[in-house]
Amino acid sequence: MLGSLQRLIDDVSCSANALVGRRVAAANGAADRQVTRSDRFQTLLVDTLKGDGAQISWTDEALRQHALGGVNRLFGDDPHWCVQVTLAIRLLDPQSITGVDEILDMHVESRSGAFAPERFAGKGWNPARAIHFNGDSHRFRRAYVAHARDDWATVETPLNPVGTDIGASSGFEVSGRRGCATRLFLRQSVELAAAQTFGDTFRQRSRRLTTSALRGLAPVALSDAIRAAQSFEETYGHVHVQFRAVTVVQDPREPSVRLFQLSFDHA
Repeated sequence: MLGSLQRLIDDVSCSANALVGRRVAAANGAADRQVTRSDRFQTLLVDTLKGDGAQISWTDEALRQHALGGVNRLFGDDPHWCVQVTLAIRLLDPQSITGVDEILDMHVESRSGAFAPERFAGKGWNPARAIHFNGDSHRFRRAYVAHARDDWATVETPLNPVGTDIGASSGFEVSGRRGCATRLFLRQSVELAAAQTFGDTFRQRSRRLTTSALRGLAPVALSDAIRAAQSFEETYGHVHVQFRAVTVVQDPREPSVRLFQLSFDHA
């Protein structure tokens, strides 16, 4: 994903988290609707849709009102889905009401997780299941949303975004296309001074992801490579697995870090 697009998504998500405040997984729907109906939140949606002001979904008054109305009607019980679907409309920039409705329908499907098996069977992973592969659903929740016509990826929000946790990230991302996840990616970093022992920590954290991605398989060679922070690359069936541990030199005033990256790509 392009860095500028990722920054845009992160900025919009962070703004939504700051506005919504502390939330829990079983948040009260009425409370969420109170948030989404507030003037501040509606202003956030308007600003999210506006972009640079050139999109047809912004300049066409009827189209804009239809888009915002649809988002509030279909996702008004969840502030984060409201924001992400509004951003999807902005990025895909539909040229008609039919186009807006198509985007809304795609995300209703994604939120429900009711993907038709023919979308992912033999082609990748079911996104509704893949978003839980990292085993951290008690800390983060993820929405699988469109960033372009054939480019879908997860946007995650911490369940308790308080203070500095508002921008917290797990480093786990699911990406692919509508109804079919084709890439699973986990990235975490540690200061270079602590990198020697972090390999085993990362191995344990990625164990559930590995067995889920490889449908029960847990390759010893991959586990050993992660523990030793050594590069690894292998294909298991239709899944290409790659692990890298890379040293990243940052600002001279900041300590260097060791970046651990594990990816699963479905052919």
